[in-house]
Amino acid sequence: MSAPTRRSCGGRALLWVLVAAVVAVGGAMLLQANRRAEQVARTAQEQAAEQARQKAAQAAEQEMQARQRAQAEQSRVEQAYRAADDLLQRWDDANALAAAAPRMALADRVSALQALVREADALVLPACMDPHRPALIKGLRGVVDGYLAFLQDVNLGRLVAQAAMDDGRSALQAFRLELSSCRAAVARP
Repeated sequence: MSAPTRRSCGGRALLWVLVAAVVAVGGAMLLQANRRAEQVARTAQEQAAEQARQKAAQAAEQEMQARQRAQAEQSRVEQAYRAADDLLQRWDDANALAAAAPRMALADRVSALQALVREADALVLPACMDPHRPALIKGLRGVVDGYLAFLQDVNLGRLVAQAAMDDGRSALQAFRLELSSCRAAVARP
């Protein structure tokens, strides 16, 4: 082999070595870029999964709080119904005593009924019942007004008393029906 051929063989070998080195470096860089891309993708997936877990935890927390608020509201509503039922039961008892009392003892019974009217006026009712409060108060006051009319005049008072009591009883009956309807509506979520 001649000197130029040897040089060209050496130059070719050197060229092949350089090409191989460039390919190796390029491959290494490509491999490193792929690893970085995989790492970035994995990090993005982990972040997305963490965000999804956080959102799920937040949604669960909100649902639990909503459930607690609903239970608290249900408890307040039930407490209001029990208070209304208790008041109406005491009213029925006091009214029965007043109806059975002789005229001379009726003033004390009417006083007890008037105290229940004031209590009913201050009664906390569920939202669905609050619009019906006037019927409750009208009913209670109508019965009290009937007793007062009877106390004022035995003969004429009986007629006025009976009309006032009938109106009062009708208003109370309407309130009781609305109370039952409201309770049934609240019981069905």
